[in-house]
Amino acid sequence: MKNIFYTYIYLDPRKKGPFTYGEYTFEYEPFYVGKGRYNQHLSHLEEVKYQFKKGNQLKLNKIRKIWIDIGLKPIIIKYNINMTEKMAFQLEKDLIQKIGRIDLEIGPLTNLTNGGDGVSGYVWSDDQLEKMRKRMLGNKNPMKNPEVSKKFLGENNPSKKESFKSRMKIVKSKKWKIITPTENNIIIYNLSDFCKNNNLDRESMYNTANGTQKSYKGWKCIRLNKKYTYKKDAFNSLRGNNSTSKRKDVREKISNSLKGHNHSKTKTYKITYPNGKQEIINNLAKFCRNNNLSCDCMFHVIGGTCKQHKGFKCNRI
Repeated sequence: MKNIFYTYIYLDPRKKGPFTYGEYTFEYEPFYVGKGRYNQHLSHLEEVKYQFKKGNQLKLNKIRKIWIDIGLKPIIIKYNINMTEKMAFQLEKDLIQKIGRIDLEIGPLTNLTNGGDGVSGYVWSDDQLEKMRKRMLGNKNPMKNPEVSKKFLGENNPSKKESFKSRMKIVKSKKWKIITPTENNIIIYNLSDFCKNNNLDRESMYNTANGTQKSYKGWKCIRLNKKYTYKKDAFNSLRGNNSTSKRKDVREKISNSLKGHNHSKTKTYKITYPNGKQEIINNLAKFCRNNNLSCDCMFHVIGGTCKQHKGFKCNRI
């Protein structure tokens, strides 16, 4: 067995000693004794930090009063290290017995047991394994019981039904019409699976549906319930047969939506050329590209960190 275990003790920094219990002496009052390995001695601080509601609340409340209410951290010492688990358990029980438990009114420790009750490294006996095997045979096994299976596997589980319906909506949201090389029409809901089953390239079939490609190996694809993708379709859908679309404000709204931006939110700049000429622009990046200027330097001019860039000046309007 590896010698990786130790016994640790939590001390209350508010109560200075010395405190002597038999052959054990501590500078501060102990309030918890445990056995662990690696960083297990810090796990109780994590329980307080994340507000665990299970476990030894007497211990957690003690740590909470020291750490959170006062701003101190409990003192943690490893009383002995590099022990086997059996030796660590024995030392834990000896310390709890000598110091005493607060729930028994014989000491300050918040331990609720006499120690040595950890389950790490526990090995099940053959009798215990046989009892567990018999308990899970036939209908006694909850996962083989039809009623339990229906409950957990989704037949009577409303949340499972909801998720299944939502997945079906996602799948059926795209409806495709496939025209075969022999001019037969097929309606499908999953273009990827159809392409895999018929050795077709999915991207090429998407291109035929988008109109960028007429056909692929004689196959054609049409999106039946497609949303308006192209600006022309969007314009026609907004215009329709309604006479109100002929109004100026409606036409401007449609034009702005097709351009991809709202003119009221555009940034306007005043450019001063080296010869003193001034110009109002809405696209600074495009202006810089056309005149071989650095867009970053022009922004520095706007911000005031530079006076000019290649003789050009720029102000935000």
